[in-house]
Amino acid sequence: MKLIKRMLCLFALFAIAILLTSCSSPSRTAATVEVRETVKIVYVTHAPTSAPTKVNTSAQQYVLNTNTKKFHYPYCRSVKDMKEKNKKYVTMTRQEIISMGYSFCGNCHP
Repeated sequence: MKLIKRMLCLFALFAIAILLTSCSSPSRTAATVEVRETVKIVYVTHAPTSAPTKVNTSAQQYVLNTNTKKFHYPYCRSVKDMKEKNKKYVTMTRQEIISMGYSFCGNCHP
């Protein structure tokens, strides 16, 4: 009977540890839980898998499609398919182009 109680207690502690792990924020790296001052459970959460996106704040060359209102890197595969009359080469920051009403290309993601 004591063995069953101990196993149930350990199972409950394990379940609590899993719940705490799944509810923790990604910014925390470790936490300690004390139960009856005799058992300590330490867990480490995983860092977010996606890297933060880099926002380019310096001016660089882009190609605007004046017809679709999309902007591209000059080497984007979509640029070669554009009509010449719709191409406009500019040197600006990404934010400036977005503020003009343009959206980024889905292929090159400038």
